[in-house]
Amino acid sequence: MALDAQEPGVSPAARKLSQQIMADRMAAEADMYKKRYIPPADPKAAEVAARACALQARRDELADRQAAEVGRKLDGDKPRLDLLLADMPHALEAIAMVLTHGAEKYAPGNWQHVPDAQRRYLAAGARHELELAKGIHHDPETGEHHLAHAACCLLFRLELLLREDF
Repeated sequence: MALDAQEPGVSPAARKLSQQIMADRMAAEADMYKKRYIPPADPKAAEVAARACALQARRDELADRQAAEVGRKLDGDKPRLDLLLADMPHALEAIAMVLTHGAEKYAPGNWQHVPDAQRRYLAAGARHELELAKGIHHDPETGEHHLAHAACCLLFRLELLLREDF
């Protein structure tokens, strides 16, 4: 079946290829229909006709596979990083702001070199959570939300742990 002209995500090239495949298939079926009712006089001719039909069937199958692969990308088993940007842009920006303040105060990437980092970032994250529990939403030094600071602490710990696993 040819690709629907209204089907979303189908490129014009894929649609044209699908239509050409359908036209070729219909022409081949019309030829086979005519040949079915005119039996070859020669058994060798019948064998040649059968081989031609089998060859056409293989060509049709190959064309179908190629049409299905037009515009295809094999990334179904990869993480959807686009969802981070689409689903939580405000949270990511808040975390980026906390990282920016840290880079300006210390140095970019300095968090990676803190001794006893797991314990210290656990404690830092807990301090930010405690401020939230007291009803204080923003860090007085940076002006950023305490939850963004706590999230950074968790991300630091996660990143360091994952690096150990590799």
